[in-house]
Amino acid sequence: KKQTLEEKSVESEREKKPLEEHTRESNGVTIHGKYVNESKYKTLESFSESGLPAEVLQCCKNFDRPSPIQSHSWPFLLDGQDFIGIAATGSGKTLAFGVPAIMHVLNKRKNQKTSKNKKPICLVLSPTRELAQQIAAVLCEAGSPCGVNSVCLYGGTSKGPQISSLRSGVDIVIGTPGRLKDLMEMEVCSLKDVSFVVLDEADRMLDMGFEPEVRTILSQTCSDRQMVMFSATWPTLVHQLAQEFMDPSPVKVYPG
Repeated sequence: KKQTLEEKSVESEREKKPLEEHTRESNGVTIHGKYVNESKYKTLESFSESGLPAEVLQCCKNFDRPSPIQSHSWPFLLDGQDFIGIAATGSGKTLAFGVPAIMHVLNKRKNQKTSKNKKPICLVLSPTRELAQQIAAVLCEAGSPCGVNSVCLYGGTSKGPQISSLRSGVDIVIGTPGRLKDLMEMEVCSLKDVSFVVLDEADRMLDMGFEPEVRTILSQTCSDRQMVMFSATWPTLVHQLAQEFMDPSPVKVYPG
């Protein structure tokens, strides 16, 4: 997309004068980042406020309103911002990143004429098979009304069906680092088109010793990817990984 002169001058002004980071609080949650006070990032009070298509919001029909992490994350994630969420399991975080992932796929696919041999556009990395399966169940159901396909890759089971799914074309890969790295080395899972990456339970993933695999995997995705990280805690290792692979000033949302 070509920039207008006006956009270029705005961008060069931004480069000259680094934007200050701001912090705001909303419903017991703290939001920190450069643009958090802009009106377009205001907290969502309802699903309809997101302006998303009905088929994308179908997965939310059993909920009255967005959970706190959804209401704070969607405005940033749907606008392409790198994002860190400090959130525990059970907070609704799967749809917090899942719905923006589905929209990311739909927006990318708009310009593609064929759906054959499609390579994944979104990647969700998870520390365990059980968590990967839970995420996949949510994303498969959420993506179904809009034709967004997901595959779940994990160890301890035959690679055959997983390879078949990858070869038939998928939009979203949910996987554990070990199995995903194996399939990449077999050249059956290419991440070169992946432009939306989620590290879920990043602290657990690094605690389990997956840092080398995570680094290898991230290095194979698009350099201009959107990065999303969810973690229950914020230890030094996770912070270092974020500094290395994310925008220098990601939006950060945490309780309190």
